[in-house]
Amino acid sequence: MNTALLPLAWTPPCAMQRVIIHWSEGRNLSNDTDREHYHLLIEQAEAGQVRVIRGDHSIADNASTGDGDYAAHTRDCNTGSIGVALCGMMGCQESPFQAGPAPITLAQWRLLEQVVAELCQRYRIAVTPETVLCHGEVQRNLNIRQRGKWDPMRWPWDLSVPGSQIGSQFRIAVQGRISVAAMSKGATAPIQPPTPTRRVILPDSLVIDAPTVRVEDGETWLGLRYIADHYGWTIKTTTTNSATVAISGVDHTLELDIDGGTGYVPVRQVAELLGASVSWDGPNKTVTLAKELSQ
Repeated sequence: MNTALLPLAWTPPCAMQRVIIHWSEGRNLSNDTDREHYHLLIEQAEAGQVRVIRGDHSIADNASTGDGDYAAHTRDCNTGSIGVALCGMMGCQESPFQAGPAPITLAQWRLLEQVVAELCQRYRIAVTPETVLCHGEVQRNLNIRQRGKWDPMRWPWDLSVPGSQIGSQFRIAVQGRISVAAMSKGATAPIQPPTPTRRVILPDSLVIDAPTVRVEDGETWLGLRYIADHYGWTIKTTTTNSATVAISGVDHTLELDIDGGTGYVPVRQVAELLGASVSWDGPNKTVTLAKELSQ
């Protein structure tokens, strides 16, 4: 059964290099201007339902922009770029931050993660800071001058997360969704560089494979966003080498290693937080986390 969100007609065969995410700076429902500038838009109705709609331009229109008929979503970076927008943030202000009367929502953001994951799979786009990025990251990551853009780099529902971390957390989430999709199909996600084949089995029998699992200097690491989403942990802050997660209202600090835009934490620390033991099956390259049965 095909559970994809995006119809095949919305993703025509063409060479695309990256996905750039935005907010529309409009209302939570798109208007004619929004649909002219973005390939895909994520709306939210008053009742809270979210949906993805197609803009006026095909993604294929941006494979080459020499004819002037394309979705102009990012200054000097439209060729080869898919533009996806969250509808909202009309009247927003960067500093001091104000979301305005039409803030984007967590439900829209979660749908955005899935949409971009599907786009990366369809167009074989690797999840890196240069290929999956916020509009506000374009100038820094691609060295293409923009006009003070900072979208969509604040979460109105969680202002504890600094804008500088939004892009990396989004990439972690997208990669996690790609990994889940690959596992459900019995395949390895094709978009990450090859890693040693390792498998981690969690206490609830969830099996995780590469690329959500990686090995560095003999230590096994797990994708932070994937683990946090699975267990309902809240990622509060991240730095270049650490992450703080809240579990049942208690903060815990974990080591963090960022590779290709994805953040990983040591399996030994995950085991500690879960109260689980760790065992290693060398021949099968499998790490198992298990909790002792209560007597």
